[in-house]
Order: sequence, then structure tokens, then C-alpha cells
Amino acid sequence: FELAYGGNLWYWGRARIGWEFGFGLLPISITVNESTPGSYDQSVYSFGVPNDQNGNAIVLPSAPYHGGPSGQGPQINDTGTKVGSTNGVPGVVSGHQTLDVILYTLRLGPSVYWDLNRHVGVSLGAGPALGIVSGNLKYDETIGSFHGKGQVSGTEVVYGGYVNAAVMYHAVKNGDIYLSAQYMPLGDATISGQGHQGTLKLGGAVYVSAGVNWPF
Repeated sequence: FELAYGGNLWYWGRARIGWEFGFGLLPISITVNESTPGSYDQSVYSFGVPNDQNGNAIVLPSAPYHGGPSGQGPQINDTGTKVGSTNGVPGVVSGHQTLDVILYTLRLGPSVYWDLNRHVGVSLGAGPALGIVSGNLKYDETIGSFHGKGQVSGTEVVYGGYVNAAVMYHAVKNGDIYLSAQYMPLGDATISGQGHQGTLKLGGAVYVSAGVNWPF
């Protein structure tokens, strides 16, 4: 979706020089499926069971166990003791990551319009642009016997510029049918966290649109 508004500042024969402000909204969803060698660190913790009120050791029932008649039974301490660790365990990382974001763009710059004849006109514009990338990086991965699933959120502001051109056919009075192309290179936006990172490269964005232009 893109919405643009502008005005004319100077008139010179069939040409008009003015300005244009534009707002754009583009949903982006990119999924990558991968399987690559990797490694992980493993830590082993022991969680003890406190003694009963008489000082006797409590033996936990074997699984599955859902507590006594009241729903309350022996409880495991929530503080564990590290009893071992293994670093650099080799494995294969498999799964997928999805970058699900919305790109909001704002642009403002001068524009030139020229009527080639009574039926056809052309316009050119250029100027600075700003983009806001907001959304999530979702992941669902397995390495060895471990499975990890989650998402990280983020918002990035990127900067760049734009150049656009349009051809308009004057179908009726104050009503044009147009075809336009716009090149808007912006910086890279990165969403990262929890050991994961997704980068959206916006250096080569080209937009083609067609519709109705209604000057007033």
C-alpha cells in the first residue's frame, strides 16, 4: 500500500515543479529451511528433595506422578547443583527461521511534471527516504536431541533515498490512469536475540504500481 500527496510551486509552460510526500506499507515474510553442522554446550544439574518433618529422606515415586489425593506431594528444590558439563558437542542444526515484519516507508522530495500533449504526461521525483522495520524473527530448530522454539521481536529504523517516474494518461477531466516505477534503496534491518539473527537487506527495492491519479 502506498499513499502520496503533493503540490505545485512553480509553473513553466507545460511543466510544473512541486513537491511530493509519500507513505508506504509493505508486509514481508521470508522463511528459510536449513540443515547445517553445529555444536552445543550441555550442562547437567541435580535437584534434591528435602527431608520430611521427621528428618527422614523422601523418595520420589517413579514417573508418572501427579501428587497425592490433595494434589500435593513431595517437591523438588528449585535450586539445582551443577554436576557436570560438556562443551562443543557436535551435532546437526535443522529447522526453519521466519522473518515476519512490516516495512513502513516515508519519503519527501521535489517533483517535476510535464504534459507531453493533451493526453499524456510524465513526472519525475527524487529525495530522501526513511524506513521503519518492525516485526518478529521466529525459529523452530533441533540439534541432537534438543528442540528449541520461540521468537524475538524488534524494530529498526533505516535510511536511504528514492527516485520515481510515472506516465499518466488523461482519461477524463481531472482523472488520470498512471503507471509508475520507484527505486528506493534503504539500509539493512536486523532483528536479533536469544542467539538468533535475521537481516533484511533493502538495498535493491524496486516498486511498480498502476492506478488512478486524481488531481484537485
